[in-house]
Amino acid sequence: MAPIRTTANDEDVEIVICRLSEEWTGLWNSGQLDKVVDLYTQDALYLPAHANPIHGRKNILEFLRGAMGRGATDFTLRIDFIQRAGNLAYDVGHYSIQLPQEDGSKKLDQGRYLVVWQRQEAGEWRMVVFAAQSSEEPWQQKPPSR
Repeated sequence: MAPIRTTANDEDVEIVICRLSEEWTGLWNSGQLDKVVDLYTQDALYLPAHANPIHGRKNILEFLRGAMGRGATDFTLRIDFIQRAGNLAYDVGHYSIQLPQEDGSKKLDQGRYLVVWQRQEAGEWRMVVFAAQSSEEPWQQKPPSR
């Protein structure tokens, strides 16, 4: 699905961002990572919980591919509020995702997130920053079991 295009006159940014967030999670949960990263600007910044910052679509794709390859599933976003300032908008909310454990089970990771959206010249909205703050212990950087 292509990013939603709007015009300045008929735009309701809350509806657009809600639809884009649903699109993002739907694409993630169906494994369509190439389409997930199409929702980011070329120079986007991804700030995942418990990991280093990731710059640019290509690097974001590789990070997400790794997370999915490790078995992360069932990603959800719940928007708490949306604010717009000119060609930027942001939404803040809660996320949840099932993360793989060493014993083969899954553990629910939950936290808060912030997404900054930027309206592009052609009218579509794309993510320029995605930041997550987990309420759980880091799963990507746990030391190996001895």
